[in-house]
Amino acid sequence: MNTNEYVLNMRQVSVASKPRKNILSINNFTVRPGELVAVIGPNGAGKSTLLRTINLLQPYRGEMQLFGEDVRNTNKTLLRRRSALVFQETLLLDDTVFNNVAKVLKFRGTPTHKIKQRVHTALTTFGCEHLAKKFRP
Repeated sequence: MNTNEYVLNMRQVSVASKPRKNILSINNFTVRPGELVAVIGPNGAGKSTLLRTINLLQPYRGEMQLFGEDVRNTNKTLLRRRSALVFQETLLLDDTVFNNVAKVLKFRGTPTHKIKQRVHTALTTFGCEHLAKKFRP
């Protein structure tokens, strides 16, 4: 199997909680480029654990390749930048939508003089420019 044909390839992946309770077990799971996958199941089934594992935020055992690269032998930060995860919990700052988007650019080292235009571009791209001044308490 050529792992370069997959966006995600997981084999014999397991996640255990303390003390050693298995909370996720995947024999084989692959996602091809352009493929749409829905993860459904009851509370406690491991959906969030699976997503945290795929985004390299959860310790696991087994083999996983992202974007054709073995996760164990690759810069995890670079892999994380190629994917996205939206958490169930609110993680925004108590500020405007504009300032929340700007904060991300600042964290990533975007020069201050470029932030305003990039925020406007991002909000426009996602059809959210009307929310720029909305305050998120």
